[in-house]
Amino acid sequence: MAPGDKTKKSQPASYSNSHPAQSQSGKRADDHETTEACFTCKEKECHVTTVKGLKQKITNPSWVYCDSCMMWYHGMCQDMSDKDVANLHKLKDKPGVKWFCSSCTLEIEMTMKGNGDVGMTSAANNGVMNGKLGKIEDMVMKLADALSSNQAKIEDRMQKLEVSYAQAVSSNLDGVKTAQQLNSDAKAQFSQILEHQQAEYRKKNAIIYGVEPEAGKSTMEKIQELMEDVSFPTAAKPLTAKRLQTSQSSVGIKPGPIKLEFSDEGSKWTFLKRANATLRPKNIYCKLDESKALRDQQYRLRQQIKEMKEQDESGTQYRVRNMKIQAKSTGDWEHLPTGRTTIPQPSTH
Repeated sequence: MAPGDKTKKSQPASYSNSHPAQSQSGKRADDHETTEACFTCKEKECHVTTVKGLKQKITNPSWVYCDSCMMWYHGMCQDMSDKDVANLHKLKDKPGVKWFCSSCTLEIEMTMKGNGDVGMTSAANNGVMNGKLGKIEDMVMKLADALSSNQAKIEDRMQKLEVSYAQAVSSNLDGVKTAQQLNSDAKAQFSQILEHQQAEYRKKNAIIYGVEPEAGKSTMEKIQELMEDVSFPTAAKPLTAKRLQTSQSSVGIKPGPIKLEFSDEGSKWTFLKRANATLRPKNIYCKLDESKALRDQQYRLRQQIKEMKEQDESGTQYRVRNMKIQAKSTGDWEHLPTGRTTIPQPSTH
């Protein structure tokens, strides 16, 4: 029997077009009323044709319910195996699961293609379509009511969440401020510790300027050569010698200064005094290893002296002592007025 063939047999007297309102797709065979017949074959019992052309009765056939025309069908009359029907039964309780018979499926497809008049010319089919539309309208109304109710619940929930969030922010505000203060204090303490460690390290270092590099000789070999030329004490020998970045000046490229590391402060001071006393004629001099902040401050003072010399034609001499500018014309060196020349000490924080 072909699926969807509703004309081959007359409907038996026991067939009824009325079905329980609670019927839905995938109802099991035991939910099917025994007085109803399959809307395809118009019989309660299902028959199949064997290869010999004989009719064979199928006992206890599987039933499926169409959610569009609201009719019962033998699964086999809809080309569905017992396994297919069983799978549909497992899905029957899930929301949105619907099943349509082959005839309703064809009508739906034709309607979606713009051919909704096919198969809908009879008054009976028009009544079925009106029933479908009424059912859809009822579902839409129920859905709208559900959405309206959910919207009110969502808005109430959002208001409660906003209140909870505001309370949480207010209660944690003091904690956030405390954490920020602790973080700031920790940074300041770390900076002080780091500055102290660097200052302790620089105590054993000195910087020597004016030593030209020589091919084939390391920086340490050049320092040892200088020490031998002017008879440096052996105890003043540095442990390491590292050439720093080459500097650019108005008179050309100067050789990079050399950082010297000694075993103790005594050795450093011995070397520094001996170097400045004997190597000045070679334009070589030695200074303490000072912090970058102090070097920057000294640079600003030297730049100020340079500007003062350009403006002063009296021949006054200037120099930096104890981070202040001193001037000398004919007599002794004197500090210039503090408000004019003193550069504020940089902050350590």
